[in-house]
Amino acid sequence: EEAKALKKRNVKALKDILSNMSKVTYRTTWQEAQRLLLDNVDFVNDTELQNMDKEDALIVFEEYIRELERIHEDSIETQRKYIRRTNRKNREAFLYFLDELHEQGKLHSMSLWVELFGIISNDERFSKMLGQPGSTPLDLFKLYVEDLKARFHDEKKVVKEILKDKGYTIDIDSTFEKFAEIISTDKRAAALDAGNIKLTFNSVCRN
Repeated sequence: EEAKALKKRNVKALKDILSNMSKVTYRTTWQEAQRLLLDNVDFVNDTELQNMDKEDALIVFEEYIRELERIHEDSIETQRKYIRRTNRKNREAFLYFLDELHEQGKLHSMSLWVELFGIISNDERFSKMLGQPGSTPLDLFKLYVEDLKARFHDEKKVVKEILKDKGYTIDIDSTFEKFAEIISTDKRAAALDAGNIKLTFNSVCRN
């Protein structure tokens, strides 16, 4: 009974000492730990701990290392989740920035990266995207423009409907400025892409 109590006491004492030793990490070997323990005042001054069964001491050490490994793995996973979440937020913020540019009429289906790079690269939402894995700002820009281009046929129909409702006919003397002005007076124009309006004008003029 006394031996059990002593073993229990030594197990706890060794755990406490190990947990207070900052040099012991999840990578520490048993050999390294033994050397570190010999430099530890609490361990050296504890005669009962000095006489602890080596196998019991090893078991305590291994359990403690496994605990440190779990903590380390949890920390890495938490960090990974944080990075993934941050990257996702950066992408969302950049897409919102593209939405802003689109609403301002600066970005449309005919836009080129090289033309807007000056504006885009000066925004922190662009800077935060740099260096992170996955889609680059250029990738997102291209996809955004492609999505706008994909709306062309539907928006062309809307433009033609507006022209019909307004009784406006395009002829050889028609200018895009006048065309755009007519379109803009209709509330449906608010949902149209500026580039697609221009492409529709070009298309109608050719016919």
